[in-house]
Amino acid sequence: MLLVVLVDLLEDPRRGLDEFRLMPGSNGPDLPDLRTIARRLAMSTRTLRRRLETHGTTCSAELKAARRTRGLHMLRTTDLPLGAVADRAGCTGARVLRRAVRRWTAHTNTEWRRGSIPEGARKAG
Repeated sequence: MLLVVLVDLLEDPRRGLDEFRLMPGSNGPDLPDLRTIARRLAMSTRTLRRRLETHGTTCSAELKAARRTRGLHMLRTTDLPLGAVADRAGCTGARVLRRAVRRWTAHTNTEWRRGSIPEGARKAG
């Protein structure tokens, strides 16, 4: 399940975006949708959207970032087959993850997994 670290920021919108980020958990591939997050925070989806907008982000952008973080981290730190990493990262299959890794890092998943690319590496442009 995904650990959602949103409560402090949503109570005080002046706080930093770092407290607002969705942090991948270690159990399961499920990433909650906007409705689920809003329900957990006891607020309407519209209020959650507005709070996200004040920080220049969206639920979709945060979920994509969580998928990216989870996928790249799992490739680097586990020996799981690519299909299993894709499932746990919330991708629809190994092919989708392969293309995403190339887009995120400008390298292949094999290069990333071997550790020849620094974790902070990103595609230029």
